[in-house]
Amino acid sequence: MTEIVARLKPERVVITEILGHLRGSQPGEIPEVIHQELRRQGIPGQVISKSIDGLEGTKIAMQWAESGDLLILILVTKREAVMKFLLSYPP
Repeated sequence: MTEIVARLKPERVVITEILGHLRGSQPGEIPEVIHQELRRQGIPGQVISKSIDGLEGTKIAMQWAESGDLLILILVTKREAVMKFLLSYPP
């Protein structure tokens, strides 16, 4: 997935933690691996941030985005909360 993201040359990437899918990893370990792989593929560190979950990551992305921007959200958890947030945006 990081290869696909890197090919898109994004202006912003928000990596979220998915605590229910650690599969033996420690909290923070998987986002750090993703971060390092994106950096290895040429994504500047200043465009990458991390969040604690999909809802927080969506809020970060929405605060950053401007009219006309394309946001791609890949949600594994908190889909209902994210949809509720998006449907009420802007607050």
